[in-house]
Amino acid sequence: MSKKIHHKLYEEIKEDEEYLLEELRVCIIEEIIQSMESKGIDQAELARRLKTSRAYITKLFNTSINLTLASLVKISKALGTKISMHLHLPEARVFWYDVYEKQEPATIGFIVDKEFKLEGSKRETRTIAA
Repeated sequence: MSKKIHHKLYEEIKEDEEYLLEELRVCIIEEIIQSMESKGIDQAELARRLKTSRAYITKLFNTSINLTLASLVKISKALGTKISMHLHLPEARVFWYDVYEKQEPATIGFIVDKEFKLEGSKRETRTIAA
């Protein structure tokens, strides 16, 4: 298939609910795997923490099972993480920053400046203040 046909097909399906659901599911699974890797947790350990079988964890990662909010909260808790959600306009490019505030008596807040360049876009600077 040519690049033009691929683009046309993508434009046709990108707003389809099933496509959007699968895209979100993939993002969530990627987040779970990234968190597991950063904490040195394998599938067997996650299964143990969730009091479930390793087969369930394998199924979770390899099939399109419907992740409920309850199951996501359980997984998040087992990983020692917290879930955040953000709704945005479809044309927006979303960037997440985890900012950790160190509590010191003389510290009132913090500012983080992050500069980056996306392929094909202008250079942007984001400032987060609290």
